[in-house]
Amino acid sequence: MGIFSKKGAEIMKSYKTVIAMILIAMSFIFLRLYKLDQSLFFINDIGRDFFVLQQWEVSGKPPLLGPMTSALPINQSPIYFYLLFPFFLILQHSLFTTTIAVVFTHVAIFLVGTWFLKSHKKFLTIWFVTWLLITTNPQFVDQQRLVWNPSFVGIAIVSSFFAFLLWRSTKKVAWLVVHGLSLAAATAFSYSAAPVSIAFLLMYFFLLRNRQLFQAILIFVGSNLSVNLPLIVFELRHNFTFTTLLLRYEKLEQVDISLLSKMLYFRQVLLPNLTTIQIVLVFLVLIFALLLKQNSLKLRKEAWLTTLLFLFSMLVVLFVPVEIQAHYIFGVFTLFFILVACLPSWPRFILSSILICTWLNPNTVSSYFRLAPRSLVETTTCVQKACKQFPGEYFVSVQSAYHSYHVGPEFHYLLQENGCRTYSIYTHKEATNRMMVFADGSTYDHDKTAYDELTLFGPAKEIGEVTCSGGIKVHVLER
Repeated sequence: MGIFSKKGAEIMKSYKTVIAMILIAMSFIFLRLYKLDQSLFFINDIGRDFFVLQQWEVSGKPPLLGPMTSALPINQSPIYFYLLFPFFLILQHSLFTTTIAVVFTHVAIFLVGTWFLKSHKKFLTIWFVTWLLITTNPQFVDQQRLVWNPSFVGIAIVSSFFAFLLWRSTKKVAWLVVHGLSLAAATAFSYSAAPVSIAFLLMYFFLLRNRQLFQAILIFVGSNLSVNLPLIVFELRHNFTFTTLLLRYEKLEQVDISLLSKMLYFRQVLLPNLTTIQIVLVFLVLIFALLLKQNSLKLRKEAWLTTLLFLFSMLVVLFVPVEIQAHYIFGVFTLFFILVACLPSWPRFILSSILICTWLNPNTVSSYFRLAPRSLVETTTCVQKACKQFPGEYFVSVQSAYHSYHVGPEFHYLLQENGCRTYSIYTHKEATNRMMVFADGSTYDHDKTAYDELTLFGPAKEIGEVTCSGGIKVHVLER
């Protein structure tokens, strides 16, 4: 009878695991894909990614550089593009490619991770709670619906952390390799994850000794060299161009980088809709929970380990003299989610419930599905119309109401998809005598509107225009 009871309990636990796994996966998919056809705003960085993938397919040469960073004059590793390229080909250039790539990658890692953690009950609970927080956090949802390279940082850090736990538990070097590669990938996707990477490196010296320490450092160095190899090759070919720029870089932009402004930003994105008193209570619960004597020594170590990682990463972000932006917080946020998941049962339940209920505020959720200023159909139809009426070769620039950039990579990509050929005014100044100016929710007044791309193009006359729905108007210039 006892055997059957034990077997029944195991079956019930398996059912609970499967149900939890399905609910989290479906919630993740729903929040990222629901009404994406209406809400996806194909603009700027997402257009840049498609343009790079398009050029790779046409030339047959993979890029050696990844996306440019906003804080420093250096590019990321191109592994972001290497990850997206198979999806770009399989989905036949669908404008949903990058979002589907994010969803597929995350759900696949979630399911695989659940499989490997199923025999580690405490780790599995931490895993599920971490994923629940990632699934519902507004910053993660927003930046995984409109995808760019930081969108993959969180999953890389989560994979790295749990691989480290499995290595410590099983002593299998394969998990240390997964840990090292995942951690290196996080920084390769976005240098904003560097504080987390440094925190792990310091943790090695705190936790490990002798052979294990040597293995961890060796794999850490090897993994970072591997994921950044294309960037290293570029530097060797071009006499360390980026290294030189980085050493000579002087930041002239005046922005608020004070400690107070950064703290207020974290409060705004992590705990919106909560009063100051409620926020204080949340952190009191967190501190009290960390001081509690937990039932499992192993779990207590995980909680304090995550606390140290989180605090170190947070301090670096707060005190480094760089403006904090939405995509700089994924590393710190991910560690905070893991920290909450590592708490004892009742504080974990209280904190995660407060966070999730705050994040699933109806106004916040409805904002994910809000209509984009121009739909994908309106955007693609407009470009098709412009290419049909004015076929040929063009420089491209944008006067937009939604951002201050004028390069217009999204329109470069769409024009080339529809038979027009485009060039960069910065690198091919004499390639053509025509330019298409896209007034995107804004206005262009010939000979009055001024910015760098128009200055480089020089004196010109307007030879035609195309008026489209979605607030787009195309002006065709000729010099």
